[in-house]
Amino acid sequence: MEHTLLWIPLFPLMGAIFNLLFGGLIKRWAGPRIGKEVAHLVAIGAVAFSCFFVFSLVMQPGHGLGFMHLLQTGNLREIIPGPGRSGHRIVDQVYPWIVSGDTIVYFELLLDNLSGLMCMIITGVGLLIHIFSVGYMANDEGYHRYFAYLNLFMASMLILVLGKSLVLTFVGWEGVGLCSYLLIGFWFTDEAKATAGRKAFITNRIGDFGVILGMLILFSVVGSLDYDAIRGSCASVADTPLLADETAIFGVSAATAATLCLFLGCTGKSAQIPLYVWLPDAMAGPTPVSALIHAATMVTAGIYLCVRLNFLFALAPLTMAIIALIGGVTAFFAATIAITQNDIKKVLAYSTVSQLGYMFLAVGMGAWTSAMFHVMTHAFFKACLFLGSGAVIEACHHNQDIRTMGGLRKKMPVTRITFLLSCLAIAGIPPLSGFFSKDEILLHAYVDWSAWSPGLNYAGYLLGLAAALCTAMYMFRLYFLAFAGSWRGDSHTWEHHVKEHGIMSLPLVILAVLATFGGFLGYPHALPGHDKLPHMLDAWLEPVTSISRAFTGEYQLGVRTQLDGAPLWFADADRHITAAAEFTFMGVSVAVAFVGLGLAYALYRNGPSSQAASWAKRLGLLHALSRGKYFVDEIYKALILGPLYRLSQVLWLGVDQTIIDDLGVRGVAGTVSVIGNGVRIWHNGSLRRYLVMLVLGATVVLGSVYCNPRVSQVGPNVLNPTDPGGLRPQQGGVPVDWSRWWYRDADPPTAKAPARSAAQAPRPGVQAPPVAPAGPAARGGVR
Repeated sequence: MEHTLLWIPLFPLMGAIFNLLFGGLIKRWAGPRIGKEVAHLVAIGAVAFSCFFVFSLVMQPGHGLGFMHLLQTGNLREIIPGPGRSGHRIVDQVYPWIVSGDTIVYFELLLDNLSGLMCMIITGVGLLIHIFSVGYMANDEGYHRYFAYLNLFMASMLILVLGKSLVLTFVGWEGVGLCSYLLIGFWFTDEAKATAGRKAFITNRIGDFGVILGMLILFSVVGSLDYDAIRGSCASVADTPLLADETAIFGVSAATAATLCLFLGCTGKSAQIPLYVWLPDAMAGPTPVSALIHAATMVTAGIYLCVRLNFLFALAPLTMAIIALIGGVTAFFAATIAITQNDIKKVLAYSTVSQLGYMFLAVGMGAWTSAMFHVMTHAFFKACLFLGSGAVIEACHHNQDIRTMGGLRKKMPVTRITFLLSCLAIAGIPPLSGFFSKDEILLHAYVDWSAWSPGLNYAGYLLGLAAALCTAMYMFRLYFLAFAGSWRGDSHTWEHHVKEHGIMSLPLVILAVLATFGGFLGYPHALPGHDKLPHMLDAWLEPVTSISRAFTGEYQLGVRTQLDGAPLWFADADRHITAAAEFTFMGVSVAVAFVGLGLAYALYRNGPSSQAASWAKRLGLLHALSRGKYFVDEIYKALILGPLYRLSQVLWLGVDQTIIDDLGVRGVAGTVSVIGNGVRIWHNGSLRRYLVMLVLGATVVLGSVYCNPRVSQVGPNVLNPTDPGGLRPQQGGVPVDWSRWWYRDADPPTAKAPARSAAQAPRPGVQAPPVAPAGPAARGGVR
């Protein structure tokens, strides 16, 4: 199976190159219709081939990773490695990429249980988004460019998850950052949309600086950025150099320093506090782009990186506690903002930020499987919600204000049903997928070890529970305002634009089915029938998380106990969560979800109501803060962007233009130009003028020489009759009183005359010249 994995990112990459190079030419030669057909067929075909390759490698008996065997037997331990496979992974070493001395970085791809799960999500959901885009972007002039960017985005994300080293992962990491800039600012002629693209790009560069620092720390300690090398370095807690005192940085271990830097990058890429601000503005791009970024690709990169390096993060309990706290705060913070937003895409954007907070809450508590479980279910229902909102926006003639919608259930039944199922899923209503994954995260937030247990457990659980209440409320507020009640927009839009398109409805149906039944891959242990339908993801990801789960002592993960090791009320003697505890936590989370749904129904079932306005008035400042998104953008602008802008103005106008350009570049050029123009007057071919200038020049030169008191003396020296004046025969270090023109009034020198050398001594038979008397006349030298 040599070079098998390369085809997975290569298909979308070739589709992107084809559309970028030839899409515009085909459109001009064959006409817009044929050009668009070719563009989307190439793009969709490329992703379809990649999707087929991934699923065949993951599920094909003998060759694949054994997912079908897992479905049949419930375990992966009986799988016999097939050709090109080592255990539960396939490695494709394409070529030596970077060779520097003893350091070799291979362009090496890895398909294991974790990257296989991610690739199935990326290619499967990405394929449906490509199909939906055919209807949504049908009338756009940049059709081929749009599909080229989508394909490039897919290729970058696949390289990110397939890379076998942090170096190759970082290439994909930067690739999705570039593609997000291109797609968010796709309609770049609109200044607001172009600004949103720049904001996303710059914000992510801040986080990426942290990733680079983390990579440098790991390389300096481990000597490699290959995941296997880092994994091997972390395998033994007692011997790992990442915890040694010699590698400590500012009093913390290298593992803690590296993971903190890496998490900074994750806060940017996966939109956590304080770098979440780019994601709501990412709604400026086409709606299918929002679905691709928010559901299946870019924003999941941070969670993937943490789970991929779970053995490293497990060695940094402080980092994990910080991750859990930031995740919980972000989940609640963003959910409270989504409650008051009226732009349909902004509601979903802040919902994404909130759900990503849940995933990081799970990562911080060491619940790696729960985090990836929610990544999967979130990809299903959030992609369905975004594509459903795209269908609504298209039907409402690109209006995004949910206050002017209503009654869409009458003309958009497919969109309405799929949207409702996805709302139920994200709200955590059983038995839809979001119920299983979100409940599992809340359970682990309460029962698992952390660096700050039990305080962090209580804080994380309560923040997650409050966010769940807000989630159910804002999602059903959105649903009721858009689909329930009566139409509140203009009659022309209702009569001529509100309708459904088949090409856009098909992906919605498939995603709604996945959002409904996808949660059964993580069927809870406490529910009946668990022996026949086990928790598939636990067994599937076990080869990836096995090392960190084996850690003990202060690095131990899993269910917490009392100080003496005795089990707490929710666990048995073997540190397994009891069925009674699971049912208790399920009941609380479901009750909270129904409370949020009930509040939304009471206030918005028939559209905006006086009760909702009354509650907004009662809440006063809280409602204003939520409606204004807590004015975080304004605070950043005042404290960070404003000073940077003013500093840049000073550097631009004062340094660059005035000093460098005006005085430096243009100053030198202007001086040369002025001198040249002055000299050019005398170079006119007139011989008489040349002779005059020659005489004047000679006069000036001789005059300057003769008038120099170090070189000549004007008139005879009255103190030395033998000195008639004129040029001095020697100069040396003769002191000069510059306040006088002649030397006869100067003070006598204090230093003695230097002794003559043998070469200067008078020869026999030759009379020595007279010696000048001591005093001021001696300064004139010997004549």
